Amino acid sequence: MVQVSGTTILKGVGLYVAAAVGGYLYLRSSKAPAPTPGCGCSGRHGSSGDGAAASKAEEAAADGQATFDRIADLYDSNVNTDETFMGIKLMRRWLVRHAQGDVLEVSAGTGRNLPYYDLPRLRSLTLTDTSRHMLVNAADKFETLAARKGLAAQAAPVRFELADAQRLVARSGASSSSGRGDSGASHGSTSGNSSSADASGDSSSGDADAPNGSSSSSASPPGAPHRPPLREPRTFPPHSFDVVVDTFGLCSQQDPVTALKEMARVCKPGGRILLLQHGKGSWGFINNVLDNGAGEHFRKWGCWWNRDIERIVKQAGLEVESLSRWHFGTTYLCVARPPAAAAFHDAAGAA
Repeated sequence: MVQVSGTTILKGVGLYVAAAVGGYLYLRSSKAPAPTPGCGCSGRHGSSGDGAAASKAEEAAADGQATFDRIADLYDSNVNTDETFMGIKLMRRWLVRHAQGDVLEVSAGTGRNLPYYDLPRLRSLTLTDTSRHMLVNAADKFETLAARKGLAAQAAPVRFELADAQRLVARSGASSSSGRGDSGASHGSTSGNSSSADASGDSSSGDADAPNGSSSSSASPPGAPHRPPLREPRTFPPHSFDVVVDTFGLCSQQDPVTALKEMARVCKPGGRILLLQHGKGSWGFINNVLDNGAGEHFRKWGCWWNRDIERIVKQAGLEVESLSRWHFGTTYLCVARPPAAAAFHDAAGAA
């Protein structure tokens, strides 16, 4: 009988994990659809001289937005196998099972977390993104999911809203949506055939004359998706949600610290902020790969995959309940709460 030492087993496991992560990084870098000619993607690393910093940041944000719209229809098919292989789907399931009450998901993309929410536990679910194309795919996905699982009669109201994670909170005098299913825009549902019109912002849409981006459709049964015209970004009152979710969204924010602070502001005191992110790893050779490929990865996917997520969370002042890192430290699974000081300052400001 062949005996294998523990050291040999550990080396084998290490080699397997290294190959798995290396393969994942390669696939994520190479499988994105090619940029459309003239889209403006230039592969920049996001750094510039002081005189041009603002314009470079704006150009980078515009490039990222164009990328999200370009890859929206093919995004799921490109990442599905990778997420299964790397266990990302299991992480999504574990994370969103903490969600209850009124829930906001920012940078929701194509709605890859939708299958994992325990909708009967929720009062409302609001999915937001800056990309109309991504949100239309998410709304179509939910319609299919609701039909397959028969959710319409029992699930919480689900909304899809255009919103910027860095500007979530309603400023003084600005219109806002409460986030609850029984207020704000009505829960009108449209057929999947209207996706292209909604995504393009075609003024011939039936919702074009609705005020403040609200749907003019009659109310649908609970659980039916609200398909908004997606014209104007929505904002929300402070402390509107019990839980705020962001999965793989901080990498695409121009200012991820501000985005986290905004999430804390719309979260109720004592509520939770659930994060699943990718970024800087724990090993030097992995970080070298990430740094060297950061510009090309941004050009293809619209995200910076080498950010120090743990540092960003600390800079935002979140109170971390649990934080674990996977895949050589490049995947972050975090449950946090808004800082108590944020609730005090918001209350003082309201007074």
